[in-house]
Amino acid sequence: MKNIHFACCLLLSLIGPALGQEYGPRPALPVYKVELTIREAGPDKTETRRYALVIQDGGSSRVNIGDRVPVPAGNPGNNQYSMYDTGTDLTCKLRERDNQVLLDVELSRTAVTAVGGLSYATTSNVRTSASAALVPAKSSEIVKWDDSQSKKTFVLEAVANRMK
Repeated sequence: MKNIHFACCLLLSLIGPALGQEYGPRPALPVYKVELTIREAGPDKTETRRYALVIQDGGSSRVNIGDRVPVPAGNPGNNQYSMYDTGTDLTCKLRERDNQVLLDVELSRTAVTAVGGLSYATTSNVRTSASAALVPAKSSEIVKWDDSQSKKTFVLEAVANRMK
């Protein structure tokens, strides 16, 4: 019985790799460098943030940059604070189809804009989700929004370059 079991294991170890090579090696999936730019629209364009992500076809990538900010909570003078996450959170999913790059982007930007005395805080939050079909190596405007606090208009642009 042990000899039969040993013979089966030996046979499978010899022909197993050959069975896996029947279809040949899989082609490598394309990889893209996605550059996202959040910029102020208009003539001044004083604020610009750039992010670069490397994403394989069918994959996703995320960048989260920011701070945890203490903000007074409760009654004045009680020395209690709540922590707020501030900054930028970007998630990007990529698929390649018919000479186009299909990009799904989720963007969240949060900031503590004012602390009134010692008792409250005002926060600003922008959240958006967008899907776009990009021509590789060509910059495209994906989302445009007005910031309610600063009265400025911002734009999210993307360009996807295939890596070799």
